[in-house]
Amino acid sequence: MARVICEESPAPPSFIITRTEDLLPKFASAGDEATTLKQLYSTRSATGESLRRTSMVTLAVVLLTVSVARATYIMWSEHAERRLFQVSLVSSPWMDAMHWIAGQPLNVHVVAAPDHAFKYGVSVRVAACRDVLLEDDKDSAVAMYSRPIAERVVERRKALADFSSLTAAAALELATRFGVDYLVTEAELPLREVYRNRQLRIYALKPAGPVS
Repeated sequence: MARVICEESPAPPSFIITRTEDLLPKFASAGDEATTLKQLYSTRSATGESLRRTSMVTLAVVLLTVSVARATYIMWSEHAERRLFQVSLVSSPWMDAMHWIAGQPLNVHVVAAPDHAFKYGVSVRVAACRDVLLEDDKDSAVAMYSRPIAERVVERRKALADFSSLTAAAALELATRFGVDYLVTEAELPLREVYRNRQLRIYALKPAGPVS
């Protein structure tokens, strides 16, 4: 008994609930298994295999019900602030800045932190429908399928390697080298500011361009 308890793993529930001795109880104390089967089949109009299938379906329904109940609790109680569906992007300083960018000509080129999509939750391309110098996650994924794109991504990564410490001179160099029109950053720089909110500033890197 000790060896069984310590060394032998218990059978899984899916096996236990489908054992013949559990599915087919003895109708008579002296009846053998064959007699029991005949009596049970006659009573339930079923077979051992059909009873096993029924038990498995019942177990699946129970597990599904528990899963749905937990998901409902999480959705409506634990995280009631989260919406199941949302057709608009959440308002934020980043989105306010992107709304300003979206009002500029379609061909403007923007530079922002390479990880801006992760940092702020949505990319320049999605939020403002304008091109950005580097969206690291997406551009790196696309680069796996094209050598020219990979070389371009590597070049731009190097150019923006120290974006958090980007100086005004380096920003203007980006404008000359890559044709960038606007810089979106949290830093205060001695450049022509065209927009600001409580978190972000947008600087024009070329002489022309509207001011908010």
